[in-house]
Amino acid sequence: MHTLTNLTPALFVSHGSPMNAIAENDYTKDLNMIGVQLNSLDAILVISAHWETNGIAITNSENLSTYHDFGGFSEELYTK
Repeated sequence: MHTLTNLTPALFVSHGSPMNAIAENDYTKDLNMIGVQLNSLDAILVISAHWETNGIAITNSENLSTYHDFGGFSEELYTK
């Protein structure tokens, strides 16, 4: 039996409502607190259920464009 001793920590965070991008509530306060506590990361993996494609694609860009796959929300969400 093989035991793994050097596991990489992982954290799953759901984005919830798109309004959380501009809201100030308990959820967004907790997200900001997590961001402060995780100030030294080697990598971030983002997986979206809002994307359809053939195959798997991987990028290592520091600056990605924002894709809005929603409608009917505050205009501020489209300008951030």
